[in-house]
Parts: sequence; C-alpha cells; structure tokens
Amino acid sequence: MTRVLYMGRKPIAGKLLERVAATPGIEVVGVLTDSHLVDSPTTAMADRLGLPLLEFDDALAAAGDGRLTFDLGVSILYWRRLKGALLAHPAQGIINFHPAPLPEYRGVGGYNLAILEGRTDWAVSAHYIDETIDTGPIISVRRFAIDPHAETARSLEKTCMVELELLFDDVWGRFLANPGRFECLPNDGGRLLTRREIEEMKRIDPRRDDIGRKIRAFWFPPYDGAYIEVNGERYTLVDRTILDSLAEPGVSSLFSPKSGRRVGREDGRPLSARGEGEGSIGTLLGIYGAGGCGRGILPLARRELELRPDAQLVFVDDDPPSDRLNGHEVLSFDAFLSIPADERRVAVAIADSHARQSVAERCEAAGVLFFEVRAANVTQMDDVQIGDGALLSPFVTITSNVRIGRHFQANLYSYVEHDCVIGDYVTFGPGVHCNGNVHIGDHAYVGSGAIIRQGKPGKPLLIGAGAVIGMGAVVTKDVPDGTTVVGNPARPLER
Repeated sequence: MTRVLYMGRKPIAGKLLERVAATPGIEVVGVLTDSHLVDSPTTAMADRLGLPLLEFDDALAAAGDGRLTFDLGVSILYWRRLKGALLAHPAQGIINFHPAPLPEYRGVGGYNLAILEGRTDWAVSAHYIDETIDTGPIISVRRFAIDPHAETARSLEKTCMVELELLFDDVWGRFLANPGRFECLPNDGGRLLTRREIEEMKRIDPRRDDIGRKIRAFWFPPYDGAYIEVNGERYTLVDRTILDSLAEPGVSSLFSPKSGRRVGREDGRPLSARGEGEGSIGTLLGIYGAGGCGRGILPLARRELELRPDAQLVFVDDDPPSDRLNGHEVLSFDAFLSIPADERRVAVAIADSHARQSVAERCEAAGVLFFEVRAANVTQMDDVQIGDGALLSPFVTITSNVRIGRHFQANLYSYVEHDCVIGDYVTFGPGVHCNGNVHIGDHAYVGSGAIIRQGKPGKPLLIGAGAVIGMGAVVTKDVPDGTTVVGNPARPLER
C-alpha cells in the first residue's frame, strides 16, 4: 500500500483527487488545499470521499513528529511552498504538476509571459519538489501549440488544464507500473517573476505596448487586467474579442455586421441542436480528428475565425470522445453534414496517411472542401505550390521552387529546401531537415529529427512511396518504395 499526501486547488485538483483515491493500492492519508475558501472544489471532493483535510501548519508539525507519514506526495497547482519534514519525509518524493514549460518558466505569470512574448507553443511540466520554487528535477514536459494572435491568459489556462490532466495520466500510470523515483532531467535556469513584477507589467504604455496583446495577456477574471490610470484610478481595458466572449447567448449588437438570420458565434446553443428554419452558418469549419493531432492544431485553426467572421469551428470524429473538447463542439461526420451552412470545410488532422486519404476522399464525395492550417510564423519563400489541406505547424520553413502534394503535414521546426517535390499524404515529424533537390513519394513518413541529404539538379535524392525514415536517421542515398530505414547513415531496418 502506497500512502499519498495529496495537495491541490482548482477544479482539476478535485477531479484528479477522486482518480487517485480510487486507485487500488493507494491510500490518501491527507489533503492539503484551499479549504479556507468558501467554494473549494478540492475540499468538496475530499469531504465527499471522507478523506482527512489538513491545515498546512498542522501537517508540517505532524510530519515532523511522526503523526503524519506518507510515501509519495502529489501536488496539483498547490500554491504553498513546502518545507521541512514535508519535503524530507516521503521516500518517493513529491511530484508537482506545473502549468508552464520547465525549466524556462518557474512560479507564477507563465500564461502572461506566453502571450506577451508571442509564443506559438506552450507546455505543462511534472517535476519533483525541492526547497525552492519549481527547481526540482524534471520528470516530463508535455508540449502543445497555441495561437499567439488569439490566446488570452484565461483561454490558455483552460487549455493547460486539459493538457495537465493528460500529463498526470501519463506520469501516474508510469508510477503505478513501476513505483519508485523517476529518471529525470536537470532543471536549471529559467525565469521567476514576483507578484509585484506581474502587477507592474499590467500598466499600459500606449507609446510602447502592443495594447491588444497586453489586454489578452492579462485577461483572467476576477483578477485585474491590463489597465490605464485616470485621475489616480485604475481601469481595466478589454477589446472586441473579449466583449464578444462576455455577451449573453443570443445577444449581439444592432450595429454588428453579424446581425440577421445567419447564425453567428454569439449563439451559445450546440450546433447539433439547431433546426433547419433557424438560418445557416456562413462557413462550418471542422478539424477532422479529435485525437492528439487535431487538438495540437486547434489553436492554429482558430485563426480562420478571424478571417471568416461568420464561421464556426468544430471537431469532426467518427467516434466522438465527448460532446466538447478544448472549448469546441465534437460532431460525428453525419451531424457535421446535417447542419445548415453555406460552405463546409475540413482540415484532416489524422496522423496515419492512409486513414487521412480515406477521410479526405469521403469528404470530397460529400462535397466538403478543405482548408489549410498554417501557423503565423511559417516561412514560405518564392514559387511554392502546396496542395489542399496542408497542416503547417509553428516554425516550419519552405524555401523556393518547391512542389508539395495534398494533405501534407509538417510538424514543429521542420523545413523543406529548394527544388524539392513532395507527394500526397506525406508526413514530417518535428525537426525534419529536408534539404534541396529531394523527391518524396506519396504516403512517405519522415520521423522526428531526420536529416535528408541534398540531391543534385537533374539527379534528386529519391524517397520512395510509402517509405519510412526513422527518428534521427541521416539519409544519404535513395530509399526504395515501402522501405524503412534507420540510423546514421540510414540503412534498411532488419526485422
């Protein structure tokens, strides 16, 4: 039996407490939380489960004199700094789940900095707690894309809570499979803001600040947001996007171009509940695939909502995991087709290339069009042609005189150099280096960090249809159709 001291706050901590307490072989010996608050989700869950609620000072004293013993600590967004016997006691350490990438962003203020710095990716982290703030060894970091042009501190927190739960499931599952200390990465450096510094950053200087960005960076009710001062009084600013998000369902401005029969984003009911006589949506956008690939591109796909004011964005999935995911409705394909819309478009976010082709052909047969998902910082140079439905993640670079087929997927930090020809349904993992004069056949997969040597004019290096290039492989010569190569230099994989 593993004895666990559980610490946490916010709804995610209450939810995960129930999961921990229900785990066979686990005994929750106490819960530390924000029980001083009137409405504490973790307190409510502890009461429902009949678990002992502890005050911090009492727990510290009990750990010191042996009345409180535990093998493992689990901390979900717990805000108190641990010390003394609470840190020294558990043989298996205390694992904290932190809503920011480590080691880069310690302590508070991560959401604000992510938006102020225009980040296109973010992460949540698991690490052991030590004597100082967020400096213990790193167990795992889960990264995901965000939209630097639309994210607010509040929306980023919502996304982080989903990602934090997924990270917890991974780490908790690994611990249960092999109890004991994890192998870790060092946690050196990083930035740590004080609360005073965060408050000072909220002041708007119209001459220097990107005002819209600062408003989004500090929009986190009920906390004060980015502000101006008038006669010694602070006034928090909002922009049009935030005003729209605050409007009651069914209410819109009389002077808005969205008013009329057309269904706009201000209508809060599920799309699947609408009747045929209620007006149509201008453009119904779907991310086909609600798995990791689809959730990863969602923040990038939201840019389309800025370009298409009458659009709605949903997930489409043949086996919907839930009614809503990361703030968007999840529909079956039949439900997607049944909703009145002037136009329907999808981005096929499915990693398996043959499944991707099958879905694309199904959409085409139903008259559904495609849209490209492209991060704002993708670099594309001269004379580049890309087929329908590409998914281009942050920091992708495509140089000049390149031809790319349909439904190409390029993950973070990948590049395609000059004079390359890439077929249909090709997938690049993160950090792929595809140098010039390379021809890649349909359905090829190039793994993370692979490097493909440059070919020659008139004699390109050939990657055959359906070939697989393993992670980190260095490809120096042609790869036949359907062949898997690995290593440096890359050689056929012996099975």
